Amino acid sequence: MVKSMMKAIVSGGISNEMEVEEIDFTTKEEVQEMIDDAIRKHNRNAGIISMCVGWVVLSLFAEGLLRLVGVIPPLLPWLKITL
Repeated sequence: MVKSMMKAIVSGGISNEMEVEEIDFTTKEEVQEMIDDAIRKHNRNAGIISMCVGWVVLSLFAEGLLRLVGVIPPLLPWLKITL
């Protein structure tokens, strides 16, 4: 918050007291840095989620393939897979 500006606020009522409030502005560089951080965090989280989903899908595929080949017995007798 590099740039700042003074803003005068008049308090209500009969007295003319002035309160001074400092307003901070965000620079283009700070905004770009915030956007880059958000994109980096999103990409990291999306990569972790994709990796977890990929492992689940791969393990289910391998389990089904091994059941089809006959290495793993069927979970239920009526669920026997044959070619």
